[in-house]
Amino acid sequence: RGEGSKAEWLLLVSALRGGQHGTLGQTLSELNSWHYPIPGLTQQEVRDALLAAAATAPAAHNGHACSLACSFCFRLLKGHNQTTFSEAELQPVLQWFLTVLSVAGQNVAALRSVLPGLLGVIRAVSPRFSAQNFLRLCQQLTQHASLPADFVGNSFPHACYYAIQCITELITKAPAQPRLQQPNRSSPGSELSRLSDLLFALFAFCHVLVQKHPNLSKILASALGGIRNVMAETKSLPVQTTTLLLPNLLSLMFLGTPENPVNCPEGMSDAQDPFEITSSDSSDSESADKSFDKFGFWSVRNSAVNCVQTIASVSPKAFYSHWGQFLPQSPAVQAIVPRRTLCLYLAAAIDPCPRVRGSAASAIAAIVSGAKVFMIAVTPAHTPSATPFTPFTRTITESLQSLHTNLCYLLDHESHPTVVWHLLKTVSVLVTCTPYDRIGEPRLLASFAPRLERLLPWQQQRHQHTPAAAAVAGAPGAVGCAALACVTAVLQACATEAARAAVLPFVQPGEGTGAVTTLVVRAASPPNQKQDPACCVEALRALGALFQTFFDVARGSFAAISGAVVPALQCDDPLVRLAAVKCVEESVRGAASASDSEGASLVSFWLRSPLVSCLGDTSHVIRATAVGCLGCITATQFGHLQECDQHTLKLSLVHTASEAVASVRAAACRTAGIVVMFPTVTQDVTFVLGLTNDLLLPALKCTNMNTRAKACWALSNLCEVVPDITQEQQHLAELLAAIATAMLLAASDHEKVQSSAIRALGNLICFSQKSFPGADSGKATAILMSALNTSTTPKVVWNACYALGNILACDSQQINRDGIVNALIRALSDSTNLKTRISAVVALCTPLHRESYATSFCRAWRAIINCFHAITAVPDTTAPGGSGNDESFTLYQYRITLANKLRIAFVHFVELCTDEDFHKLASGFPPAAAETDTLSPLSTVGLQLLNVTTAGATTGAAVSPLLDTALQTPPLVVAKWNRLTVAQY
Repeated sequence: RGEGSKAEWLLLVSALRGGQHGTLGQTLSELNSWHYPIPGLTQQEVRDALLAAAATAPAAHNGHACSLACSFCFRLLKGHNQTTFSEAELQPVLQWFLTVLSVAGQNVAALRSVLPGLLGVIRAVSPRFSAQNFLRLCQQLTQHASLPADFVGNSFPHACYYAIQCITELITKAPAQPRLQQPNRSSPGSELSRLSDLLFALFAFCHVLVQKHPNLSKILASALGGIRNVMAETKSLPVQTTTLLLPNLLSLMFLGTPENPVNCPEGMSDAQDPFEITSSDSSDSESADKSFDKFGFWSVRNSAVNCVQTIASVSPKAFYSHWGQFLPQSPAVQAIVPRRTLCLYLAAAIDPCPRVRGSAASAIAAIVSGAKVFMIAVTPAHTPSATPFTPFTRTITESLQSLHTNLCYLLDHESHPTVVWHLLKTVSVLVTCTPYDRIGEPRLLASFAPRLERLLPWQQQRHQHTPAAAAVAGAPGAVGCAALACVTAVLQACATEAARAAVLPFVQPGEGTGAVTTLVVRAASPPNQKQDPACCVEALRALGALFQTFFDVARGSFAAISGAVVPALQCDDPLVRLAAVKCVEESVRGAASASDSEGASLVSFWLRSPLVSCLGDTSHVIRATAVGCLGCITATQFGHLQECDQHTLKLSLVHTASEAVASVRAAACRTAGIVVMFPTVTQDVTFVLGLTNDLLLPALKCTNMNTRAKACWALSNLCEVVPDITQEQQHLAELLAAIATAMLLAASDHEKVQSSAIRALGNLICFSQKSFPGADSGKATAILMSALNTSTTPKVVWNACYALGNILACDSQQINRDGIVNALIRALSDSTNLKTRISAVVALCTPLHRESYATSFCRAWRAIINCFHAITAVPDTTAPGGSGNDESFTLYQYRITLANKLRIAFVHFVELCTDEDFHKLASGFPPAAAETDTLSPLSTVGLQLLNVTTAGATTGAAVSPLLDTALQTPPLVVAKWNRLTVAQY
């Protein structure tokens, strides 16, 4: 009866291994009747049984034995579905199945037994197939699983179902995630393309088949699942997606409901599942209306919604043209439900299966997240349009407004905890992605606040009159965490004064409508037997966001907040301790907006709290976060601290020098790089020397690149403030020599280390030439010149320009000034990176004296004028609305910045120039083109750079639109320019 012991089962397997040809069928039949899984069966015993079945049932003859062997493999692997094998361990079994599949051809009866067994083998292989086996499996499935569409027999649904399941599982284990390629290329990508084509063909056939045989809906759900796996695995969309799939998904989302009914033949029974594999999600449909879902249509609807979610995630730009079909802007849900308008809103509102409603909410979140790339272009909905068509930017704004309204309706009327959780996750995504400062509708953000308040822990019992709160009152854990996460998102989205004013009534502590802060503080208390630690973590994150955006409110409730955070710093749960440290970090960041004394008092409180003890925590993540928290203190706050608190902070940094974990040392180096720039710390030479010798210089020898980069960055910051150190000059010289040696070595390290080393070398050369005249800096200067001329890393080039500008401002006579100026001119003229040009022009105007430019003064001046002429003469394709690429807005901003930096440099050169310099400059520019022209080209460009209109000069010139009109040129500079141009022309 299949209920024997493990020993009896092993006896049958041994009989199978040594049985005669005539007894194989009886032995395999007995093994197939066994109940699986077998208790106590090991992985090796499962593999031995599979090998025995494959070895005793040759594929060339005795088809009945082959069929029984395939069924045995399927049942065994299905029962022991947690047992996985490497591809090499199952290679003989896989080879046997490929042979059997090849012999079966398109024999539906044979495929009905072979394909389930092959499905079990594919599922058992972990993690992925090799390219060779993947190609062979793809070829066999595409050749023998593409069944004729006109054949509908008793065995066909099973074979079709398992063929789709095999293809779906095989896609998830494709080697190295191949992209879809042309079918004529022999590669995993091309075979995956063939599998995709086969899946779409089977999907089209099953779509028609289910209309005639509703009890076969599981085949259609499997086909949709396979198509989803193709898109998720390859991160690309097949061609058929937009032409075949998307138009059908909307109707399939309502299959079996009154919106898309299926005519079921009379007498068709739904009592027996026609497939042996049952879905693990069937329990979620128990609450579904049996009159709608008696044939399992919910699985089709759920698969269709999941396909929509995957398409929106993989290709948001391609999906946006279909956004209006799935998320209509109007009418609202209140009108959609009575009208039965097919869309995701309707699926999330009325589908009888909670799993489908939750999936619909997740699909909405995926669509919103994918549309984030378009959010930068939104404009308020009331913005007038110059054309009769609705602009693209207003369409996005109207869609966002509709999303807010409809999600509020769904939150008010949903009664299933799982669906409420999905809706809250969607609200969090929407709030995070919406640019409220651009759409000008802060009330949209505030519309979620009262609904979130009702779903917070300890508040649900008070608001059970709403369906959502009443449904989750008995299970507040997951829903409460999701509601707290939404509160965090809402607080972080309050970037403008209007948004903060709209949300303020709900975050002020108190009872009734302003109890959000009070409830969050209660949820942040250390977890106990009745409280979920996850809720405590989310509440601490919400408190951190409160400090970030509503510091005054948090400061007013600081006694209650600290009463929850301080015990959380000592909690046994490391996740709670980490969240508490991050909350402290956000409070210190928020204190920067407060007065100096108030911010210092808050920092002093945390320095005397268990925060310092977290520096010795057993978790290196908590130690690194605690050290980083100290780096959020500002110089003014540190200056207002008492001496004992300052000593505590310094001592905490010194103790991190013995840290062995690289991430903690990196965080300590970063904090040290901030602290050493504090004026009160800079004068403590003993501390600076000890921190440098014990922490920063040894960290440059660490094997971890990030640690070396942070240490080099901290040393470069120290070199910035070296001129301010007035004590211990002898020890300072020794320290600078050690730093210079380390920076020369770091200049050949990774680009992240090299960029900071370049900046430090520039400061060291400048300081050494001032304090130690005659010091040899040729090697360091050569390194800077080489970085500027040969490096391909933008940040290295920017810092090289900065360093060379500092050197150029020195008064030393040993500097190759012409070489430095010419290198900066090349960077300004030839670089395609606008930020590099900005760095070059800033460096060129660093010297304060005309003599600092040597003989290259006029060349640098001419380069500045030519650069300005170049960026204003070309068509403006980078402005918003132009024909630029996705980075056009950023390039437009850099272009404006460069133009204004060029103006400042031009004014600087006019102030320093002599009459002879101007004569040399003018000789390179042509005179006026005709007698009617009142201005020469040089005069025109000069007046534009000086930002002078006709009223401010003797001759007129158009002001460049790139320049900031608020910047005023000194009148003496304008007068000098007019005098020079009149004398020349």
